[in-house]
Amino acid sequence: MGIVSLVPVSDEIRSYSSLNSVDYADAFQMAVPSADHRSAEEWLREIFESLPVPARMGLRLAWRAISVRLGPFPSTEYVLGWEIEDSETSSARLGTAGWIGVRANLVLRTDAAVLTFATLLEYRRPAGRVMWFSVRPIHLRIVRFLLSRTAVRA
Repeated sequence: MGIVSLVPVSDEIRSYSSLNSVDYADAFQMAVPSADHRSAEEWLREIFESLPVPARMGLRLAWRAISVRLGPFPSTEYVLGWEIEDSETSSARLGTAGWIGVRANLVLRTDAAVLTFATLLEYRRPAGRVMWFSVRPIHLRIVRFLLSRTAVRA
């Protein structure tokens, strides 16, 4: 428990995306107690919305700084401002778009005692690709931190 690993993005996760094309994708997996039967949406809310207030505000500010459009928080239709595009027991997809030309999905899949969290992007303009090149290293560290924190709390 508590170990978060960067893994290849499966075809199953890619096919769950709502993007026209997937230009960038990463995925992390972590083990969770098999007795924990939270839905995928509940896991997403745990990952993002259980953060202390300053961290939640910091994430929202960082997303806005890279032009991500966010919805209201708190909300039953959004997870920390990301629209819930689909939510089933074992999978959920959040979506948003950025003014700079990137559409994004965050996908969470539950399978027995393993969670897979993926980020998928579609670049609609060259500026989006350039922006992501500089943001990607920070993104990977933040996602690993968020999932590690969640694994410890599970």
